[in-house]
Order: sequence, then structure tokens, then C-alpha cells
Amino acid sequence: MSRSSIGWAEAKDQCISVSNADSSAAQRICGKEGDNMFTGGVGKDVTIEFFGPTEDKLMPNFKVYYQLKDENTDTVNPAECNVIPGPPTNQDQSFTVAKSGDTIPADLTCTWNIATSGGKNIRVGLNVDGTKTEKQCVAVANADKTGATVICGKEQNNAFTSGGQGVVIVYPGSRTANTQQSNFKIHYQFDVATKSVLSTMIFVECMLFAMYGQD
Repeated sequence: MSRSSIGWAEAKDQCISVSNADSSAAQRICGKEGDNMFTGGVGKDVTIEFFGPTEDKLMPNFKVYYQLKDENTDTVNPAECNVIPGPPTNQDQSFTVAKSGDTIPADLTCTWNIATSGGKNIRVGLNVDGTKTEKQCVAVANADKTGATVICGKEQNNAFTSGGQGVVIVYPGSRTANTQQSNFKIHYQFDVATKSVLSTMIFVECMLFAMYGQD
């Protein structure tokens, strides 16, 4: 992640060009709100370029900030957003949207990135408790932003399974302006069910072959 400083009148003219090292996702960022940050691709280096003023004038010196972004955290989240307790395992883990309290602030939005290992699928789910949870929703997608969907706390629509990669989870804020939503948990773990079923099928086939496959 790279960003340019904000806070001076001249900052809007303090700009750099940033891209992944392979020249993809090129972007120009400047010292002004909403246009001061770039996040590089996963596992890619970044290239930063500064081009001096085209006119014959001096520009105040400025700083360019950068830091490594952890796959299992999101350092640009507001402080009220909760953090992921740890990388996924075969056991269920969970975290609430808001770090504390029974309600989520109306204007709070949060993003979490959960990395996988060994190409394992990650399952993300929400609790279901009738009408109490059906409006508790998050957007979920694979780490490469494919397969994006919205899951909510209601039957048949409360889970997402990644396709052999990490997941991105987004809580987009309350759907009704100036209202607070009850805080709720997001569950995640490696999707072991598919592998368990596959192993059982292989075992059964082997047993059948042993019983009937010989003349």
C-alpha cells in the first residue's frame, strides 16, 4: 500500500504514479481525500514514479508512505471494525463485525482478507435465527474478486465457499441510513465437508471393488 500525505493546500498537486512491478493496475495518486492510496496486487512488487512540475516552479517536498499489507488483516479498516482472530483451520472460528458493543455504528464499513494455504477452500457462514438475522448480511468473494455474492443470516443463503483461494469479506454498512444494526458473528474455516465426502466415496468404491471386482 502506498499513500501520499494530506493536509496542505499544495497537497492536491503532490502526485506520484504507482503500479505493480509488471506495469499492471497503474494509478496516479495525489495528496487529496479519496485519491491518495494505492494497493498493489497480492505477491507483487510496486513501482513508484515522480514526475516534476511541467511549469518552471518549485514544489514543496512531500512524503510517500508505504507498508506491507497482511493478508489476514486490513490495516485501513476503521478502529471500530473487529480483527480476524487467526488464519483458517479445520475448526470453526468467528469474529463479530464491530469490535465491541451490541450494535454496529450506522456508518461503519469493514473489509477483511482471509488467506488460504495449500489451495484449500474456505467456507464463510452466518448464523441463522429466523427474522432476527435475515438482515445481517456481508458481501463475500474469492481473493481475486471472482464469485462475489451476498450472504445473509437466513436459510439457504448464509454460506459461501471459495474456489481454492482466500476470501474477501465486506460489511457494507447499514442498508438504512442513520440506523444501527445488531452486532453479529462471521464464521470461517477450511471447507472439510467436500473432502470428507470424497474420501468416503473412494473408500466405498474400494470396498465394492474388493467384494465384487474379483472373478
